[in-house]
Amino acid sequence: MDLNEFITKLNLALNSKTKYKKSGWGNHNEDTWYFDCVCLIKGILWGWNGDFSKKRGGAVYKSNNVPDIGADTIINKCTNISSDFTKIDVGELVWLKGHVGIYVGNGEVIEATKAWTDNVLKSQIAQDGTRSKNGKKVYKWLKHGYLPYVNYENKNNSVNEQIINNACQKLQEVLNKEYNLQLEVDGKFGPKTSEACSKNQLYKGKKASIHIKWLQERLIALGYSCGKNGVDGNFGPDTLKAVKKYQKDNNLKVDGYVGKDTHKKLVS
Repeated sequence: MDLNEFITKLNLALNSKTKYKKSGWGNHNEDTWYFDCVCLIKGILWGWNGDFSKKRGGAVYKSNNVPDIGADTIINKCTNISSDFTKIDVGELVWLKGHVGIYVGNGEVIEATKAWTDNVLKSQIAQDGTRSKNGKKVYKWLKHGYLPYVNYENKNNSVNEQIINNACQKLQEVLNKEYNLQLEVDGKFGPKTSEACSKNQLYKGKKASIHIKWLQERLIALGYSCGKNGVDGNFGPDTLKAVKKYQKDNNLKVDGYVGKDTHKKLVS
């Protein structure tokens, strides 16, 4: 399967109504799909396309030369297996004992899990493999590698561009909602988005919960802890510390103020 198709179908599952179910690989009722972690991946590779009119959503058992294997076996089928999460590509399998997911960029993983909301969801992965969602940590990813059933050779910039655009789109949506702006949600950090970030800087003590939560989510996804409270919408000392460390690591002015330059880097 082509990488772009693989990522597109993962996002289709993410944006559908789902429920975690052991051995679920596309079975469904009238409006809900059932998956477990490795069966989400196998179901997509077996042809799942979200079509409720088809059995298993179009998935055919053991098709496309993809075997029926478990989470602890599929990682060993991967190539270039590594425990270094500072270097990981879009579409790689991530693994911890008994559980797997797929890295989709921006420090995020799509996985089917009983953790957090008991469905297919997007979690955050830090550069040390720490696994979390909205600052709440559950275990730690241990390895990652390239699936032998996905064609990474034809990878082009469209996946990475889509990831960057989605990150910027989310920022634009937050700015519109928080400050009643009318920015075009186009995923491009243009003059109007830049101006909005300049006029609505974030700094210690500021009360702008939605915008600050966005900031904390991005920092955590990129491996910068915001303290034990995680994503709480409060720009306190732990968030300030994370901002300054991020600015230092990315050759930005280390002042603790999240203005246009820091915003731009956070979505790029």
